[in-house]
Amino acid sequence: MVKKEKKIKSCEQCAKEIETLMNQVLEFGFPLDHPSIQEFIKITKEFEKNPETGACSGVLKLSGFQRNLVYILSKQPHIISRITLEYNKNV
Repeated sequence: MVKKEKKIKSCEQCAKEIETLMNQVLEFGFPLDHPSIQEFIKITKEFEKNPETGACSGVLKLSGFQRNLVYILSKQPHIISRITLEYNKNV
């Protein structure tokens, strides 16, 4: 039995989605020097550079803002990479 080769997004598609996500972060108005934002930038750069990476998701606490940054990064063409903010009064 032959397995189908999985389709993945091109580097250009990933770069465009990452650019959109970074614009969203800027629109949220959080300082770019915040440690969690810096971690998110690092994660997205690594995700964009490494084509073998599959999906990547997680939650980053934005301390001092009572928010969590929830992200989903995917190389599958039918899944759009996205971020959302969640309220968390304990952060």
